[in-house]
Amino acid sequence: MIFNFSNRELTDSEKKLLVKGLNLSIPPKSLNYADFLAPFEFLYTKLLKAHPNGIDNSTADPLRAAIKDSAFECFHSYDPKVEQNLTKDEYNALKVLLKDENIIIQKSDKGNSVVILNKNDYVKRMEELLADKTKFKKLNIETGKDYNHIHNQELKISETLRSLKKAGSMLSSTYERINPRGTIPSVLYGLSKVHKPTVNNIPKLRPILSAINSPTYKLSQYINTLLKPFTTNKFTAKDSFAFANDIQSQNASQFMASLDVDSLFTNIPLAETINICCDLLFRDKPVVDGLNKTEFRTILTIATKESFILFNGAYYQQLDGVAMGSPLGPTLANIFLGYHEEKWLADCPSEFKPAYYRRYVDDIFILFPSAECLQLFKDYMNSRHPNMNFTSEEEVDDSLPFLDVFVMRDSGKFITSVYRKPTFSGVYTNYNSYIPLSYKTSLVSTLLYRAYTICSNWKQIHAEFSTIKSVMAKNCFPSLLLDQAIARFMNTV
Repeated sequence: MIFNFSNRELTDSEKKLLVKGLNLSIPPKSLNYADFLAPFEFLYTKLLKAHPNGIDNSTADPLRAAIKDSAFECFHSYDPKVEQNLTKDEYNALKVLLKDENIIIQKSDKGNSVVILNKNDYVKRMEELLADKTKFKKLNIETGKDYNHIHNQELKISETLRSLKKAGSMLSSTYERINPRGTIPSVLYGLSKVHKPTVNNIPKLRPILSAINSPTYKLSQYINTLLKPFTTNKFTAKDSFAFANDIQSQNASQFMASLDVDSLFTNIPLAETINICCDLLFRDKPVVDGLNKTEFRTILTIATKESFILFNGAYYQQLDGVAMGSPLGPTLANIFLGYHEEKWLADCPSEFKPAYYRRYVDDIFILFPSAECLQLFKDYMNSRHPNMNFTSEEEVDDSLPFLDVFVMRDSGKFITSVYRKPTFSGVYTNYNSYIPLSYKTSLVSTLLYRAYTICSNWKQIHAEFSTIKSVMAKNCFPSLLLDQAIARFMNTV
């Protein structure tokens, strides 16, 4: 599915190219020698280890030679023209699209659709988000001086970590593992919310942060390991599979509803959340992994409030909230909501308190004795914290989706099946994509496992398997491969 919000009129060849999805991998012009031979080396090592009695040199040397010969033959026989998975017109369309600097081509926020925007519209919409001075501060960094800024941030983090190591609060191995070196700035980008109303034919954008190898990235990962125990509580839904299994045992006479937290990540109050993290981590002991409460607060503050991001050549500091994609984003969101929801539910008046409450990040599934409880409970939740705004959805025709689970009331009990949002495009990795066959078969196996685990009866499983076959066939997967994958899966369950 293609959403074209740009001024560009797509040609038929461009449409045929883009409808294959942005995950399509095309053959490279030439192969990387080391990358190509590495799997063959791994195969040889694996075969040696797999032999029950070991392999002596008289057997190992011919085996190695045979694998080596096969590898070299495959490498030297590679011809990108033969392997090509695009037509000549599609390949030319790709080159033309890549050269067009007036458009942005991206995947949608949900549904894996292809979205095309005017670059000026995209930049304008992102700068509107960054103009919120309560969330972002534009940094005065001269062009060409950004390296110095990154280097200075590296030095500051290194000095802080070095002082902790010197004081005996951090192991040398931990210091070496999280000390930043050769880092790059976090890059902010936006994904189009095609499932939301547009403004002047421009979709709203969800800000996403690519923080890999940023100065605070390794430090954030380390902090995550310390805070992980506090990211869940008795109200947390571990995943779709656990929720589907749990809901089937609940009283199906109750009214189903769901709540969603509006823009949770950007509305997380950082100062308050830092205090909550520190109080929880040091609730029962004065020192955790060598750090005291003051030392931990210092590194958590650096990781959350003193990092900076890059967009369109300008640098910004995020003052409050966290961006999706930030290593600490889900952790802080879960800790903040988990900490408060326990108190909110404990204090909730019994006349509209949920009989069942499960949350996955910002999505909440609830059961009430009656439909009248929903509005009262939503009003109550919206009065708990100025940063939190909850929206609601209620059951329709005895059914309600939650995550990728469709919950239905049938014959006095809850049954479940796989749910696909209206934005679902049906686009997965195209079978003609230039990737190993194992990646493609693993994709099918994953979809089959999800169907088998979420669906509550064989009727639902059969219907979902049929849907998978239909959807994957549109992604050029051969029917024989799909039938074999289903047969192989059913033999293992």
